[in-house]
Amino acid sequence: MDVIITLEDAALVDLPATRKRLVAAGGDVIHVNKITGTASARIEPGDLGRLRAVPGVLAVEASENIQIAPPDSPIQ
Repeated sequence: MDVIITLEDAALVDLPATRKRLVAAGGDVIHVNKITGTASARIEPGDLGRLRAVPGVLAVEASENIQIAPPDSPIQ
């Protein structure tokens, strides 16, 4: 499952260490955004609790797919 991870400011100070902790908890880290304090990852549903318990993690939420209609669509 794809997830968005919200990180504490302290976890952003040493991103390589934070990434290692996320990977050790079962996360396949795709991207870390220092500006927004978030990371995106893929996990097995059974690893959700382990990921939430990682020091520096504030929240883990399922990632939602968003679709936007093309500019010429009657519904915007």
